[in-house]
Amino acid sequence: MKNIGFKLGVGEFFLKKRNGLHSFRGIVFSETEGPYISRPRWYGNYAFQLQLAEVVSVSLGVSYGYVQNKYDAATVLNGNSGVSDGAVGIKLNYKLLEFGASSLQLFNNSIVTGEKVTLELARYYTFTGVYQIPISSQFSIHPSVYYRFLPYGVNDVLLTTELVYDERFSFGVIEEIRKGVAFFLQANDLMYDVPLTVLLLYRTTMFSNVPAQFNHFEIGLGYSINR
Repeated sequence: MKNIGFKLGVGEFFLKKRNGLHSFRGIVFSETEGPYISRPRWYGNYAFQLQLAEVVSVSLGVSYGYVQNKYDAATVLNGNSGVSDGAVGIKLNYKLLEFGASSLQLFNNSIVTGEKVTLELARYYTFTGVYQIPISSQFSIHPSVYYRFLPYGVNDVLLTTELVYDERFSFGVIEEIRKGVAFFLQANDLMYDVPLTVLLLYRTTMFSNVPAQFNHFEIGLGYSINR
């Protein structure tokens, strides 16, 4: 695990009530750069989905957490500092169409570590759109777009096409404009008696000017408990 630069863990609990669906999440990030630099994050998240009509629903979510910036090198950079962080988002579903918008690093905080290192948590915004296209009783195609607006950087655009079979298996291609292509395979309820989800993703720098050493592989595992 020490050679893995980014790790993410999410636990989620759903509570369905007459007036809508409540979601509670705990999210933990672990990001490292080499043997001395790490930036862990912890968040709590609450979201509520309200059914406005038979084919229309709206969801609102908020997150609050803490971000650390740790330098373990025995230099003037050495130090361990942190600040609070938060996010808010909204999503609208109409039939098979979904739109979402969110603001992340909401507080626009910065972390000063040691004597010379400042980590800026600049606020940024994301926008998403997803559409489900049924092609048979078991197959559907889900095209989607993800746009990240960075006020102080280069904006990101991701275009995804996902083929879904029986709501259990999916294969997709993600084109990140100027940065490369990723391929992923996901299996939900891999074994009918064991509600295990497995995600495999490989990101390649093809169709971009990014060096090949940035290619990487990702693995995701999920387990559901229904009560």
